[in-house]
Amino acid sequence: MSRQVQKTQAADTWLQTVVTNRLMTGRLRLPAFELLLRMGPLAALQSMLYSVIIGEFQEFLSYVAAGHLTRERIAAVAGNGVLAFVLNVVSFETNKIAGALTLAICANLKQCLTIVMGAFLWDVPVTAMNGAGILLALAGGAWYSSIELSAKRRGSA
Repeated sequence: MSRQVQKTQAADTWLQTVVTNRLMTGRLRLPAFELLLRMGPLAALQSMLYSVIIGEFQEFLSYVAAGHLTRERIAAVAGNGVLAFVLNVVSFETNKIAGALTLAICANLKQCLTIVMGAFLWDVPVTAMNGAGILLALAGGAWYSSIELSAKRRGSA
């Protein structure tokens, strides 16, 4: 995956997290299921439009015409859809409780830990610059956690 694609995905994820938080905690205070009910059809329409534009839909039709779409594959895709739905509900509720900034920091820490695990398990090379970035991100996450903890202690005291 190119760095530009990764940067675009990171920006999209950050924007989605902030907008979701505003819809769930702002003036509207939408519950997670209500948000999914309103946004799901629009997201499905957008995905279908993109698939037609980039040619993926035509590939799917060819796949179906060739007889490759079996009941097991339909069940696998349906199961994946159920898991994605549950993930969205949990993610929205977590966003409402923890906040967009906390989720963004956790996402960065997850990326760092994924790289570290890849280095240990599959010998993914980590340069000195990568290592410094990982350590900086981990230190920033720890610093943010300590600030959040001390703020909660002051609030409960």
